[in-house]
Amino acid sequence: MAYPNAVQREWNGARKATMLARNVKNIDDVGFLGALVDEISTVSSIDRRRVYAVGFSLGGQMTIRLLHDAPELLAGAALIASNQPAAENLTASSRPPLAVPVVLIHGTEDPLAPYNGGYVSFRGWFPKGPHLSAAQTAAYFARRNGITAPPSFHWMNADDAIAGDCQVCRTDHRESGHAPVTLYTVVGGGHQIPGASTGMRWVFGNPVSGFDAPGAIADFFGLTPG
Repeated sequence: MAYPNAVQREWNGARKATMLARNVKNIDDVGFLGALVDEISTVSSIDRRRVYAVGFSLGGQMTIRLLHDAPELLAGAALIASNQPAAENLTASSRPPLAVPVVLIHGTEDPLAPYNGGYVSFRGWFPKGPHLSAAQTAAYFARRNGITAPPSFHWMNADDAIAGDCQVCRTDHRESGHAPVTLYTVVGGGHQIPGASTGMRWVFGNPVSGFDAPGAIADFFGLTPG
């Protein structure tokens, strides 16, 4: 696993709006991450066909950028608390889409990246432009993957190991011959990584410990966590 960091902790991701550092928009982070994969390949015996990107919040925006600009790098992508920018707020390649499996995890009470879409901001400060909802984001990537079938819904419960005692709805966009897209809706969850984050509640909203986000991502990609 690699944990790359951005210049001034801000990726040049998929949206036009900036956070704090405007010069970040002049940085080729797509090129950087491609070079990082190349570098890791030279020092480790990794399978280049099994490279996955997992991004939370701003990292999710960078992952969205990769899905548009360099999808050939990825065997799959995971977006946590990060919505697709609306068309007028999107800065990404207009190249034809390449199908990539995508899993999304989003809390319904996210105060920074609203589950139902709209303007992303820090509680009204530093607005980052309009974004799609979590469900619209999942549908967006399903369409890019060529899926035309309607989604299916499943409310998870204690019998699902990754859900624990949380209320979680799994939305699956699946069609034979097409890369799948799944959205996990975590009821009451804030701007957190469920099962991992313990950030300040008053800033980031409710942390959810019962849902195993890393386990859900590993299950989706058929990986063995360890």
